[in-house]
Amino acid sequence: MSQRLQVVALEPNAEDACRLKLCLQTLDQYTVGFDRLANPAAVLDRFGIIDADVLFIDYDLPTVTGLEVIDAVRAAGEHRPIIATAAEDCGYLAADLIRAGADGYLAKRDCNPGFLGPLLERSFQRAAQRTTQVRLRREAVRELLRSRGRGLALV
Repeated sequence: MSQRLQVVALEPNAEDACRLKLCLQTLDQYTVGFDRLANPAAVLDRFGIIDADVLFIDYDLPTVTGLEVIDAVRAAGEHRPIIATAAEDCGYLAADLIRAGADGYLAKRDCNPGFLGPLLERSFQRAAQRTTQVRLRREAVRELLRSRGRGLALV
């Protein structure tokens, strides 16, 4: 039985979005819903209410870079998986996008089921790890505040 996967792609190029959608739809483990946003402002204005299991964000955007969008979305507290896309297969760019908060990197020419399926799985794993780390940090801070609060009450 296939799992439902809702994808939102920030992709200004309609042909590239169509190729990504077709590639995603060939993955046997998923039934894919796909929405394309062409404008970075749409993501930044709506990311909290976007219905998506994973975001694909292109690096080459008309007014800002995908790196800036990813950084802004992560800074605002978004934990869903983000896969950055770019026309080129560039290690330096991939590293920059990962540092900004992308969970994976896809050179558009590598968009094939054999590559995309494992990339999605790794991205979901990274997002789950990030969510767990955030939860554990919050719990540690709460416990620290509780223990300090008790210590202050004794003084």
